[in-house]
Amino acid sequence: MKKDKPMTITDAQQIIETKNLDDETLCEIYCKMNAWEWDERFAPKPKGWEEMALYNYKLIDKLRRRVAREHYLRGPMIAISMTVTYKDRMKCRFKTKGRSAKEFETWWRIHGREREESDRELINFMIKKYWR
Repeated sequence: MKKDKPMTITDAQQIIETKNLDDETLCEIYCKMNAWEWDERFAPKPKGWEEMALYNYKLIDKLRRRVAREHYLRGPMIAISMTVTYKDRMKCRFKTKGRSAKEFETWWRIHGREREESDRELINFMIKKYWR
């Protein structure tokens, strides 16, 4: 990871390939990042992580291009989304919240498949917008 710069999608993909992270580990990392937490299994925690704002919600912060957690999490989360299926990521999320595999399968039959397509569209949009 470049010093003091957020990780790009390409940087994150290289880490995934270099560390040979399996899908289950990637799902766990994704779930932590989705909760604004950094996972040391992926890469060392960025400097000043604990003091960083989650995102820039004030216009002045956006204009000053203040770096926030969202900037560091975006690249790895997109790279993981490109590597691991939506179903596997959601299964991990259910497990993290203490819900059973049966509850997940019921949810997947009712809601999951329709959300998978919108997730794919969102990933494609993010790739086009942030690919570096």
